[in-house]
Amino acid sequence: MTLDEIAKRLDNRAGYELITYGEVGLPMFGVYATALVLESQERNCIEEFTLRALSAGLDTSAQIQGILGLPRSIIDTTLADLVRQEALRTASDSDQLLLTERGKQLVGATAVVSPSEQTIWFPFDGLLRRPKWYGGTAFLKPNEAKEQGLPQLKAIPTRGPAVDELSAADVSEVIRLAVGASRGEREVLRVVTIEKRFRQFLPAVALVYRALERDDLQVGFAIDGRISQEHELAFARGGGLERQPIFEGLQEKVRPPIDDVLGGRVAEMVEAAEALRKKAARVTTSRSALDMASLAVVRAQSGAQRAEAAAAEEQARDELAEVEANLQKAPVRPLPVYEHPAILDEAVSSAAKRLLILSPWVRRAVVDDAFLRNLQRACERGVRVSIGFGLGEADLGEKAWDAEARRKLENLSKDVPLLEVRRLGNTHAKVLVKDSEFFVITSFNWLSFRGDPSKPFREEWGTIVRDPILVDDFYAEIMKRFA
Repeated sequence: MTLDEIAKRLDNRAGYELITYGEVGLPMFGVYATALVLESQERNCIEEFTLRALSAGLDTSAQIQGILGLPRSIIDTTLADLVRQEALRTASDSDQLLLTERGKQLVGATAVVSPSEQTIWFPFDGLLRRPKWYGGTAFLKPNEAKEQGLPQLKAIPTRGPAVDELSAADVSEVIRLAVGASRGEREVLRVVTIEKRFRQFLPAVALVYRALERDDLQVGFAIDGRISQEHELAFARGGGLERQPIFEGLQEKVRPPIDDVLGGRVAEMVEAAEALRKKAARVTTSRSALDMASLAVVRAQSGAQRAEAAAAEEQARDELAEVEANLQKAPVRPLPVYEHPAILDEAVSSAAKRLLILSPWVRRAVVDDAFLRNLQRACERGVRVSIGFGLGEADLGEKAWDAEARRKLENLSKDVPLLEVRRLGNTHAKVLVKDSEFFVITSFNWLSFRGDPSKPFREEWGTIVRDPILVDDFYAEIMKRFA
């Protein structure tokens, strides 16, 4: 499932809309610790036969040596070990050897459970503040997360784990899951000391929701495509929005000034589409609630309630389909953040006459070899492609790999006559125009949206306009900047 598909599926929160999302690294620590571990080990065969001999009535070391035929030193060492295990004792008035109750339980056992100090490794979740196992998920080192463009969230608090945060039961469960052992085979009795801790990151998707009727933000986290309620609650309790610099930009509401660009008529149309968007969000949330209710009814095996819930769910589904169809037909409508990547891909792949893209930054995460090939194919179809970028004469802080992507784009424009790439110097607008079919004005950075860990999350707003006359007028106005 792609990042955008995850976002679309999880845009179903009651009373909230998804305003932005992106991949992040959740804070983890790899921990090496010394612990007292109770572990099931295969019994020494000499111990096993010594116990059997004692159980059969032999009660002196000489008798046991005689029956086993082993050197006296080995027999004495074995007997001493059994005494330490509280399986054996000597009579108070003689050298007679006696089995204890524990010793009687161990007779015939092929394994023994005994404590020992061991060095163990386990992952510790920096948000949940406890050991946590995530199956086969590979954790990323800080440099690996940086290379992949993942913003690295800080632990709350930022320090590594302390011994008093390490519950023996939690550590035992993590180790059991890690090695695939059955419960009871290996149990951590106590973590003695932490020898080493190092930072790691768990890949996840952060999803930011804003309330429809009030100024309230919620941040959810999807791990392997599923929302983690415990991470969301831990993040909220710890004041994550205020503590994490990557979310600072969410305090600003960014709405594209489309009414300033095109006048009152479009502003009125956007307002009408906004009402449809809110209704769609409410219906989506209702359907999600009904899905859960229907599942609960199925589990309860109640035929009447199941039928009632299924009918209500079907009604909600029809209503949602109708609202979505109306949204798609609307000449102007809000564009959800997760629709932007797909609409860019569709525009590049299917434009017939012209394509215009304005984006402040060019980043390798979007402008890769596949994207450049698709641009070239568009030009080969006879499409005039115009790309404007830049917020000044140079991109301050531009990474080497991003500079390479920008140069490839500029070099391609020298080889392909229909491709024009221009540094406009003040490209604050983010615009996409396809033929006379539509244009999008947005806060979404078309050519850098897949992630720059140094850029904070921001509320993304977009509006798509499908009025051919407005599209042509807008295109002509923007193209004056390329003259």
